Amino acid sequence: MNLQDFFYKHNGYARMKDLKEYKFHTRVIAKAVEENIIEKIKPGLYKLVDYEWDGNSSIIDIVLEALKNYVNSKESDLNRLYKVAKDCKMREVMEPYIKVMVIE
Repeated sequence: MNLQDFFYKHNGYARMKDLKEYKFHTRVIAKAVEENIIEKIKPGLYKLVDYEWDGNSSIIDIVLEALKNYVNSKESDLNRLYKVAKDCKMREVMEPYIKVMVIE
């Protein structure tokens, strides 16, 4: 499987961790960024440039992936996350996702 096929299989985005698990070398990834095949969204998260995004669903997928990474990180603080969600009036929206991610 080549790099672009990997991204298509994963809805147009991938984490560095997943790319490394599939044995894509970091030089291949860096070259794809340089050639504008993929774009670095944030450290460890990339998206395929020419992928046809489905409206807002891709944004939601990326936000959920970021939330999942935070919940699973050593620095995660669920009390702080809930407070920020409440302050942003998003607690009711985020709470089910957070609960599922904590249980996984």
